[in-house]
Amino acid sequence: QILPRSGSGEPELQRWARCLEDLSMACEKVKRKIYHLLKDGYFNDEKDFVDVSDGTAQESIHIVVVSRKFKPGMTSDERGDIIDNQIWGHLPLEEWGRVFLTIGRHPEEVHIL
Repeated sequence: QILPRSGSGEPELQRWARCLEDLSMACEKVKRKIYHLLKDGYFNDEKDFVDVSDGTAQESIHIVVVSRKFKPGMTSDERGDIIDNQIWGHLPLEEWGRVFLTIGRHPEEVHIL
């Protein structure tokens, strides 16, 4: 159970702080898991770039992959499907539900400002 139980004898503010810390640690664990699924799997080339970071919503996760494995002309949906297929089946629905955004780009499509 993630939410603190009342009546545990622990001051409520401390219970909530511990709860938030547990959620943050769980999110970090999920991000590491996703990173390794991608980087140790299909996107294992040393030039493949994988970033798994916090999203804008609480406990959400964004995934960005830059790889030559994304061929020019592929749609965003096709690229997203490649990323999703690498992690689908390896995450419980609770963890999968935290992934809010996946972006795949070919290196030539990335412009650094």
